[in-house]
Amino acid sequence: MILSLESSIVRTRTPDDPIAGAGFLIGNGLILTCAHVVASALDVPESRREAPADELLLDFPLVEPACTMTARVIH
Repeated sequence: MILSLESSIVRTRTPDDPIAGAGFLIGNGLILTCAHVVASALDVPESRREAPADELLLDFPLVEPACTMTARVIH
């Protein structure tokens, strides 16, 4: 159980690489995180109502931290 929990932890990053926040892989390529983490990673206002079109940068720090991936907001 612990191993699967650790492998689901995701870090979101800003384009210049600092960590913006965390999230969790919840299945089938879906990651759950907070809107303020997305806003911080993409440098957009937290009050923004529509989903940003820009891609998020992320990694799995406890699995392969050197491998950066991209994701998009769907909701």
